[in-house]
Amino acid sequence: MIAPPFQDDKSLRAAPANPLPPLWGRMETLWLLVAPLCALLYTLCLPLAPNDLWYHVRAGELIARGAIPTQNLMSSAIALDAPYYYQSWLAELVLFVTLKIGGLSGLVLVRSFFVAGAFLAVTAATFRALLRLPDPPTRLVAARISALGAILGLLMASNNLDLRPQVFSLFGFGVWIFAALEFRAAPPRNRARWGAFLAVWIWVWANTHGAFIVALLGLFALALSDRLWRRENFKTSLGVAIAAGAAALLNPRGAALYGYVAGLSRDEVSQKWVQEWRSPGFDEWHSILFWACAAGIFLAAIVSRMFLRRQIPQKMKGKANAKEFLALLLPLALFFSMAARDQRSIVWFALWLVPVLGALCCGFIRGKPAPVLPVAPVPRAALGINATLLVLLGLSPLALFPGFKAGWPWPKEFKQRFAPTPSSFAADPALLLENTTPVAATQFLLKNPPRGKLWTDMVCGSYLTYAGRGEIRPWCDPRIEMFPVEFWEDYLKLSGGPRDAVAQMEARGFSDVLLDRENTPALARRFRESAGWRRVAANGSTLLFRRDSRFRRDSRFRATTKNRAATKND
Repeated sequence: MIAPPFQDDKSLRAAPANPLPPLWGRMETLWLLVAPLCALLYTLCLPLAPNDLWYHVRAGELIARGAIPTQNLMSSAIALDAPYYYQSWLAELVLFVTLKIGGLSGLVLVRSFFVAGAFLAVTAATFRALLRLPDPPTRLVAARISALGAILGLLMASNNLDLRPQVFSLFGFGVWIFAALEFRAAPPRNRARWGAFLAVWIWVWANTHGAFIVALLGLFALALSDRLWRRENFKTSLGVAIAAGAAALLNPRGAALYGYVAGLSRDEVSQKWVQEWRSPGFDEWHSILFWACAAGIFLAAIVSRMFLRRQIPQKMKGKANAKEFLALLLPLALFFSMAARDQRSIVWFALWLVPVLGALCCGFIRGKPAPVLPVAPVPRAALGINATLLVLLGLSPLALFPGFKAGWPWPKEFKQRFAPTPSSFAADPALLLENTTPVAATQFLLKNPPRGKLWTDMVCGSYLTYAGRGEIRPWCDPRIEMFPVEFWEDYLKLSGGPRDAVAQMEARGFSDVLLDRENTPALARRFRESAGWRRVAANGSTLLFRRDSRFRRDSRFRATTKNRAATKND
């Protein structure tokens, strides 16, 4: 056996390597698409929940008429001219235009593509950041780490993907992560471009949803992190953060935007009674996963700090990577503090965790880097297989698009999660709206308007703000901060179904009651057992009760006859 000629390390490193195969033929591309594809498939299966969707669509309709409203205009429990701040005006306009052009199917697709886009952006950002590490992994390893981290983030955020303006913020945050990491790594000649993009992005975001403040605070946290780790671009980072904060002032209400966001974060009603504004506990697996990841990152930060203090030769891998990991921890600590305060902020922690976990996984790799050896080109057959897999994966979500999803033989339990498609959206298929959407009740009310006042469950009221066409106004809707604390205290007391709930409703002049039997089971039972009320419409978990005028007349007749008989006997 003849031994190959001796080659030293220097000659091996100088050997030319074959160029990378095209993007569609690489295995790493398949890995990078795993998390976005899972997000797309998952959200295509989700129904459209009415919670915060429909009053935003109604606001978008009002905006499309020519002006951003500044008053209530939708619910009857308070004056129609009561002031209200429509901060998410751009997202509301997009939602209305989407519904107008694409119907309910368009809303489903917008939600799915924005969520998938967010995870595509954060996966790509992590992959590129790992390849820029001082001691980078191979491209395939970097792709695997990025994909698995993004899957973990998707699991953590999976219970907060309802269609509302926050979905636009989810996409905005994913793009922000990509731009922020590119800005930090860009050479001086390109850093200004990324800085300008970040400022413009915050400006657009500030007119879309209040979560822009999360990214703005993240920019200041990154600038402080640069200062602590003595990076040369601290002044540039701070300048970009200040410019982004100034750009956010370019909105219809100017500096009042910051006051609105600060007031919303301190809203007493939301903090006290709304589930998603409460601190995460240990009652569901999303929250448990959040606390477990936070604890793991905390321990990793301690170990990394100890690792950096050791006298390790600079040739050893890991030390520089561990420093990059620590540089990303300050923004993560900021997002952790937000998520620990209210559950709806877990999504920001989950997305930023992806690049942090990537840097962590590459932070403790030791050993000399492997020499760059010339490799044989990838066979055409392997390229063809990768391309075929890529096409199949890319086409797989089409089976769950609204036009095809309704035709599959789904289990009964899955179909029961959906409400019937309203007749006003006849072009849309079934299996789009969540069963908490009061479709049947709304159609009945439009044909048979209430004789008195209409009491509504908060979530049911959201759908009525739009589908009621301004003719049927709900008692309340999910705009929590618009109603006074006293109103919500009374609302929760009635929703609990006290013994005199029916009598209270009658005394206050309510002729119709629209509720959700899963949210208010005791109240639903009171009206089912009341002889003076009858159920006139129902679908899913929503019930509409109407006061029976014939029973009132019969009751008065029986009472009068009884009194006359008693008088005659006397």
